[in-house]
Amino acid sequence: MTVSAPQLSVPSGTYGSAQSVVVTVDTAGAIIHYTTNGADPTEADPVVASGSSIGVAQTLTLNLRAYLAGAIPGPTTTARYVIGGTPATQLAA
Repeated sequence: MTVSAPQLSVPSGTYGSAQSVVVTVDTAGAIIHYTTNGADPTEADPVVASGSSIGVAQTLTLNLRAYLAGAIPGPTTTARYVIGGTPATQLAA
């Protein structure tokens, strides 16, 4: 069994102010580890519970990976946040 990839409530992008990014994982009992320095997360890195949030107040690359005993760790989820910039204009379809 392979653990599912973590999902983020706020996509990569440029934001004018800090963001609260809710992290979830579909695999019951999985533990989500994360980094904010661009490195791939290991089981030694900080933990965020599924359904909890990570505050992003500065420009960073957020990497997350979920682990579960006896299972293959899931793929790394990566999001790049630029804080304090001008958000891109979205075009109407």
